[in-house]
Amino acid sequence: LHPQAADTVRVNALVGIDAPEVAAHAAAALVADGYRCLKLKAGAEPVGALEARVSAVRGAAGPDVALRLDFNGSLPTDVAADVLASVADLDIEYAEQPIAPSAGAEALARLRWTGSMPVAADESVRDLGAARVLLETGAVDALVVKPARVGGLRQAAAIVELATGASVPVTVSTLFETGVGLTAATHLAAVTPGPQAHGLSTAGLLESDLLATPLAVADGHLPVPPGPGLGVELDEGALARYRAT
Repeated sequence: LHPQAADTVRVNALVGIDAPEVAAHAAAALVADGYRCLKLKAGAEPVGALEARVSAVRGAAGPDVALRLDFNGSLPTDVAADVLASVADLDIEYAEQPIAPSAGAEALARLRWTGSMPVAADESVRDLGAARVLLETGAVDALVVKPARVGGLRQAAAIVELATGASVPVTVSTLFETGVGLTAATHLAAVTPGPQAHGLSTAGLLESDLLATPLAVADGHLPVPPGPGLGVELDEGALARYRAT
């Protein structure tokens, strides 16, 4: 994609909504595997439960591992600021899509300016136009860009360029595609400015990524295939096994 492309891409790992001790155990194992950024799923849950889980994960991960919270738009707008404030002292990199996209960019901007931690948009980044509105409104500290959602690699790259011009970092992620879509997103992440981790460590959640050589994270990094095109080959046997009839 670009002569300045990186050979590997930093990626975050996922920690689900679980009891604090379960989440802490998962976080410790991921850090031992080399991840330096963890994304914790969160929802419309009691503030105390969220605080206990995030605190347990912070204790298990240590002070040098970045933590992100992903709410998937689940917080009501009238309580979102209080929820974020309850965990603000645990050094959170950003809260991803704390309120629903339907609330609009201005509501997200108000939360960002009255809230206690940086805010990122994910589901609100539907296309280039939506990204432009978020940036012009001052609604975000970061964008999460998923090529499959925004119309493909060219549109995703245009959003990265727009955000970079506004000095807003971009986390490249996917909608849980198989290896082809994941590799395409990895190439985009490799030319996206900044040291941030990207949301691309999802191949292991699938029974097969349909690639002859499965994508594998090592020490918190995903290699960027160097061959022609995307640099990957399909596993014809896997295609035959999982083909829908």
